[in-house]
Parts: sequence; C-alpha cells; structure tokens
Amino acid sequence: MRRTPVVRGVRVSMRRPLHRSPATGASAVERYRRAVERYHESVRSMSDHTLRRELTHVASPLDAVLEDLEHAAAGQRAYDAERAEQVLAYIRRAATLCAHATEAALMADEATRHHAAEDVAACLDTVRGLIKKIDEIGDAVNPQP
Repeated sequence: MRRTPVVRGVRVSMRRPLHRSPATGASAVERYRRAVERYHESVRSMSDHTLRRELTHVASPLDAVLEDLEHAAAGQRAYDAERAEQVLAYIRRAATLCAHATEAALMADEATRHHAAEDVAACLDTVRGLIKKIDEIGDAVNPQP
C-alpha cells in the first residue's frame, strides 16, 4: 500500500518524472552528430600516430551515415507511423553504436600506452565492427533504389 509522504504536517504527492515529448528525427540526428564529433575529437587527441591514422581511416563511413540519417529524418513526415518509428529507432541505435565505438577507440589508446598489442588489435576489431553496423543502419534508413 502506497502512502502519501507527509512533510511538515502536510501531505504532499510524490513527484512524478517529467514526461518528455516524443523525440523527433532532428533531435536524434543531432545526438548522432554529437557522437560522431566526440569520436573524431577523441581520435585527434591520441598520441600514437599509427593508431590515430587507423581509427581515422576506419571512421570514414560515420560522416556519410550522418548524411543518410539527415535525409531520412527530413523525410520522416512522409513515412507511415511504423516506418517513422523504425527510422527513429535506427537513428538512436546509430548514435549509441557510435558512442560505443568511441569507447573502444579510447580503450585501444589506453592499450597502446601499456604496449598491449593484442588488446589494441581487439579494440580495433570492435571499432571496425561497430562502424560496420552503423554503415548498415545508414543503408537501412536510406535505401538506394
């Protein structure tokens, strides 16, 4: 049984969480854009030139996918409700995967400092795999005829 809390002799209702308005495609794309910027900033700050070059090369699809996501979000109103929700979910997923790729890149950087070549290779494989998934999302939201 839930009880209403009493503060200074007065019953007060529990504060309910704020209900956010539904996310729009534009706000989801902005989240992805920030994730891509964080990736690039993190890579630029790495001291190992070889790792930095490899992570920069691997990340080439990220900016192309941004264009795909922007295009898909711009056309979101023309989609039926199910497709619009699916596109929004894809965009959110791409942003999350990009954040994970950034973390894996930072872990690779840390491994280079400890001269752990196997860990660096594993982290690079993780980054490659995540960016491949992001690239696939770009294809899914903006299929070519």
